[in-house]
Amino acid sequence: MKIKYEIDSSLADNEVIITCKELTKNIIELERILKANTIESVFGLKDGKIFPIKPAMIERIYIDNRKTFVFVQGETYEVRNTLSELESTLGKPFVRISKSVIANTKHIRSIESEFSGNFTLKFISGTKEILSRSYVKNLKTTIGLEG
Repeated sequence: MKIKYEIDSSLADNEVIITCKELTKNIIELERILKANTIESVFGLKDGKIFPIKPAMIERIYIDNRKTFVFVQGETYEVRNTLSELESTLGKPFVRISKSVIANTKHIRSIESEFSGNFTLKFISGTKEILSRSYVKNLKTTIGLEG
């Protein structure tokens, strides 16, 4: 693989061009990483008002009654994005921990093993979420314990 940089001060914004023999998972992941770093805010609705929310402030994102919510500093906001859209655009440190929840790993205080084989994530805020067994590897890879 070759990497080439061209500095062009006349550009209004950075432009990334990828020339490849074939589109691979690694190239798609690179695109996701580049896009994830450009999201400045997610917009949440609460009490009829729209609030910009910095991704770093989000503890977790979840589905309840077919609606998507973000939990930020003890407050819950509804968002129009789907869980899958947010998962793909936010990237690390966000990770899917169940079919209906994405967690921000920067807000996890501890991970405890349960008798059932599941794990409980305890967040800095004091809230808890269950980590489904099928998502354990995903979390371990994201936080650097595996992979």
